[in-house]
Amino acid sequence: PFLGAAVLAPQIILEAATIEQCRDLLTRVLDGSSICVLAHMEDAARGRVEYVETSAARTATGYEINGHKTAVLGGPNSTQLLVAARTSGESSEPGGITLFRVDPDAAGLRRTDYQLIDRSAASDLLLEGVAVSAQDIVGEVGGAFPALERGTHIAIIAAAADAVGSMTEAL
Repeated sequence: PFLGAAVLAPQIILEAATIEQCRDLLTRVLDGSSICVLAHMEDAARGRVEYVETSAARTATGYEINGHKTAVLGGPNSTQLLVAARTSGESSEPGGITLFRVDPDAAGLRRTDYQLIDRSAASDLLLEGVAVSAQDIVGEVGGAFPALERGTHIAIIAAAADAVGSMTEAL
């Protein structure tokens, strides 16, 4: 899943994560031992990067994530999810969004896989009481929006370049 796993998620990790987290996450992506994809989009977002209703509530051992994600590019092939969840603020505010590493087989996570019109794979996720530890936070609590915005812009550029290449070849 090139766009989701080789462009979008790694770019967001580069922008949001600490140096140690980058070393850990990206080394495994680069050596092929991990397929990490972003779970960010939601039905009500309508393309707005800052819109996140999925919540992450503090618990004694970390956080509990509840919400729904849609069109997770490369979701069926993922070995690790990078989930955007709101730790504070209102659903349409840029602040208060936090990134969490989540195992695709975590208790409370249900995944529905499907094929997109271009035959690539995607998933919808339902997260109901998914427990994560504080060590699963990627970057700063509440500070993920700039990385999500920049990563999304870079993924759009990559998708456009792919489309131009396809059109050039077709012509």
